[in-house]
Amino acid sequence: MALTMVVALLLGAGQPAAAQPATVATEAVTITSGKPRSVMVIGQVYAIHTVEATGGTAPYRLSVTSGSLPPGMLVVGTSLGGSPTTAGTYTFTLRMTDKNDLFDEQTATIEVREPKVVITSGKPRSPMYLGRVYAIHTVEATGGTGPYRLSVVSGSLPPGMLVVGTSLGGSPTTAGTYTFTLRMT
Repeated sequence: MALTMVVALLLGAGQPAAAQPATVATEAVTITSGKPRSVMVIGQVYAIHTVEATGGTAPYRLSVTSGSLPPGMLVVGTSLGGSPTTAGTYTFTLRMTDKNDLFDEQTATIEVREPKVVITSGKPRSPMYLGRVYAIHTVEATGGTGPYRLSVVSGSLPPGMLVVGTSLGGSPTTAGTYTFTLRMT
């Protein structure tokens, strides 16, 4: 009986099992970096935003799959960069794809604003005296993109005073109190 059992075991194991293909689990790609900075100003150089990911198999490639980047910005490798040229709100989807075409997506919105000009010089001197030449008061500003233009947008300058370029000067000819608003553009 012992011999019969051995034979039965050998006969059951006599056929080799069919080879099974090896299953390799591929880890999903996951974008791990934060979203790009959301507020930008026209003309400012956007510091490069590198999109980072884990999982999958390098090398990775970055693309925009829907929406659009602000004009003046582009994707290079796995980074965004450039200098936006048009104000507006831009919503887009970034896709990070690995060597095996596995991917992850991230939707982002960037608002591009007009540059803000800020007058940094003080107010013109007051009081002024009739007939005296008023030393030129140069109005200075930061922000935006030069050249700047100075204008009077409300009220009026004293007669005899005028705006030239970004300066205020002249010789007042009429006594009085004059209130005016200057705008640097």
